[in-house]
Amino acid sequence: MNDMDDRELMELAALAIGRSLDSDDHESPGYWAEFRGLPQWIEWNPLEDDADCFRMETDLQLAWELIKGVDTVTPYVSAYWNNSKEAPRWNSLATVEGDDVCAARRRASTIVAAKIGKLKRDGQ
Repeated sequence: MNDMDDRELMELAALAIGRSLDSDDHESPGYWAEFRGLPQWIEWNPLEDDADCFRMETDLQLAWELIKGVDTVTPYVSAYWNNSKEAPRWNSLATVEGDDVCAARRRASTIVAAKIGKLKRDGQ
């Protein structure tokens, strides 16, 4: 998963929550959805937007934790998912750059969501 670019991560993460990511002549990634009976372009970028990431984490029941202390020189965020006893428990780690814990959380959670999307795409 770490060899994917951000676009591929977001496409698979969108698939995990039942969306199809598109640019559709827009500068920002997103998808079309119905709002009050009319189609509307919804910008979606869980790597940059805390609210998009939070909704994705909620939809997928992801959990995360900040890990720092004596054992680690650099703090990092661990995001993980374990939906059932049969499914694998996936996790992803992202290093905290400076004081931006939220950016590390968004990246780790999007990577885990992309793993779920890949599972769905491959029909498993």
